[in-house]
Amino acid sequence: MTDRFDVVVIGGGPGGHAAAVEAASHGVSVALIEAEALGGQCVHATCIPNAIVAGAARTFVDIQELGALGVTDAVDEFRLGRAGVRRAALVRTLAQGVALSLEMSGVEVIEGRGVIDGEVVRVGDRSLEYGAIVLATGSRWEPPTVPGAASGAVVTPDAVHHLERVPASATVIAGGTARTAFSLETAAILAISGADVRLVTPGATLLPWFDEAVDAAARAEFETLGLTIVDHWSPGSDSELGAAELVVAPDRREPFTDGLGLETLGWSAGGPLRVDRHGRTSLTNVYAAGDMTGGAFLTQAATLHGRAAGAAAAGHAGRPVPETLPHALHFPEMAWVGLGAAEAEAAGWDVVVGAVDIAYTAAGIVAGGRTGLVSLVAERELGAILGAQIVGPGAGEIAALVAAAIQAELTAGDVAGWGLWHPSPGEAVVDAARQIDRRLGA
Repeated sequence: MTDRFDVVVIGGGPGGHAAAVEAASHGVSVALIEAEALGGQCVHATCIPNAIVAGAARTFVDIQELGALGVTDAVDEFRLGRAGVRRAALVRTLAQGVALSLEMSGVEVIEGRGVIDGEVVRVGDRSLEYGAIVLATGSRWEPPTVPGAASGAVVTPDAVHHLERVPASATVIAGGTARTAFSLETAAILAISGADVRLVTPGATLLPWFDEAVDAAARAEFETLGLTIVDHWSPGSDSELGAAELVVAPDRREPFTDGLGLETLGWSAGGPLRVDRHGRTSLTNVYAAGDMTGGAFLTQAATLHGRAAGAAAAGHAGRPVPETLPHALHFPEMAWVGLGAAEAEAAGWDVVVGAVDIAYTAAGIVAGGRTGLVSLVAERELGAILGAQIVGPGAGEIAALVAAAIQAELTAGDVAGWGLWHPSPGEAVVDAARQIDRRLGA
């Protein structure tokens, strides 16, 4: 059986979902092919499950603090297994929402593995002719190897969400694909669950792009959870690694193109597909989005690429994908966007930094006397904002504000004039921008 669609999307993760909905919004016929589960790795394995469990962990710590003050009854146990049950239920709800949004958009979802065969895509016994195609098959995970670790002890951060029993001890290796750093959240979750946790980092900072002051603020957050931090770590010299019941290593990912049939388009399988900021490949009717294009390996990047590719595949000019996107961890709260001061200086920028201690902000006090740091970086000549690094309450929201400022090409002077809700975490960005603006005007 042969059907024809204006746009065929292969892959139902964030990139494919966004591409299909965007293309359909322009009135064209769209089919989306998914071999496993709608929503992809973000919904089922990484971003969403991690955020759910990390959010529960943060709430547990807040309740502990209130219990110590007599405001609530004390709660002395974080049940990782029960958090996993809640995580699974919420993930199912979100996955159902993805399916519903495709249905409401008029996208036909086809279960199975799509294989390109020149001018058609084959799915089982169906053949789909296409006017344009969007490739969004994501990435595959390469199993990590850690020399010296006990056999069977090495897992990636997503596996921790599925543990029914908390390990007595765990070594967690900092880092991650495209600065995702989910391992840091995993270390914190294991620590409050009762495991004896060592958080090890190959360099001098928890994350190699952290500036020294930000790293100190981040360490303070982790140390309050009772875990041990080890700098300049290497597995070959670690005598304790084999004794750890669990070793959590960052996932390694590669763009997934195996068996996709790219050779029938004149391409070879393997490696990322090159696209422009509108998701266009070198072929006029073939577009790509998400992890398979390499780069950020982030959900927000895949979604934005998907929207751009979906619009272009439908014959419309979509918005180009911004070059600077924020990153955030939910527990402990920290985030970053663009360049830190050290990175900017290494790239040749003459930088000015505005730094605000969250402990002295209204939002920090309202959150319970929380500590942290907002470090905003701008270049000296025009005051253009280059990036920010944040540790403390509302870190993700603050990074989102800075990302918006960078994408809008605002200066520190522009941000210094913002009027935000009081008290709110974002006020710290305004204060940091005011510092920079005063120094530039001095």
